[in-house]
This record gives sequence, C-alpha cells and structure tokens, in this order.
Amino acid sequence: MATKGKKALVIGGIVLGSFLLFGYKKYDEAKKVIESLDFSIQDISHIRISLKKISFDMVIRLVNPTPIDFGATASSYISIQEIRVYSQKGEYLGVAKSNIHQIQLPAHSQFDLPKISINLDSIKALQEFMNNPAMYINKDFSQLKYQIDISAFGNVITLDA
Repeated sequence: MATKGKKALVIGGIVLGSFLLFGYKKYDEAKKVIESLDFSIQDISHIRISLKKISFDMVIRLVNPTPIDFGATASSYISIQEIRVYSQKGEYLGVAKSNIHQIQLPAHSQFDLPKISINLDSIKALQEFMNNPAMYINKDFSQLKYQIDISAFGNVITLDA
C-alpha cells in the first residue's frame, strides 16, 4: 500500500513539474516577445483642454518583430493595463488607464490598438509643448517617453517605450 502511495506521489510530482516547466517556458517566451515589441503613435484625435488636464484619444500601433507567434492560444493573450507618459527629461505628464484585453500578436505582425483616452496635467503638458512646438505641430511625438504595464500569465511587465 505504501508503495502505491509513493508511486502516485512521484507521478503527481512529475506531472506537476511538467506543468510548471511548460508554464515557465510560455512565460519566458511571452516576456521575450513583450520586451521586443515596438510602439508608435498612429493617430491623435478629440483633444479636450481644461484648466487641470488635457485629454485626447490616441491610437497606438504594436509591432511584433519576433518570429514567435504570440497569441495563438487563449493562454497567450495579453492585456494592457496602463500607459504612463513622461517628458524626455523624465517628468511625469499623465496616464491612460486601459481596458484593452486579449491582444494577439502573430509573428512579424503589427496591430493598431483601439483608441485610448490619455489624460495629461495641463501645466506640465503645455510646458512640454512650448519646449518643442515644431515637433508636436508636425505630430512628432518621439520626445515623449512611455511606460506601459502589460499583463501576461498573471504577471505585470512594465516596458519603457
């Protein structure tokens, strides 16, 4: 009887170890893809200005340059939780809370996210605009820095873009 219990325990341990290894492999693969993603702003619309904040809608393009087909299974879906916007000097300008879930990123592909509403501090945003007016008038947002919180496999990964 004790031998059957030990045998069941060993088999259970092997099965559990296999699941953990598979899960770690998928997480490691997801992390490689997420860290390789490229982000770019495709469109800005519906600009709203008040004394405290400047809000606008933004479309962000995600590019998966890797040969990894991330999102082929339901367990590979990722979600974007939050996007923080900073000036080139690192000053916090504002945030976008996101409800974008179940993003699929096939290998060597690009995907435009649905519009996200960004809220910026009016004073800080106007100072940034005044420091680089020609760039922003020409829709060149390369001076801005972003931190994007992405959730995958129950873990939150913060990317700098």
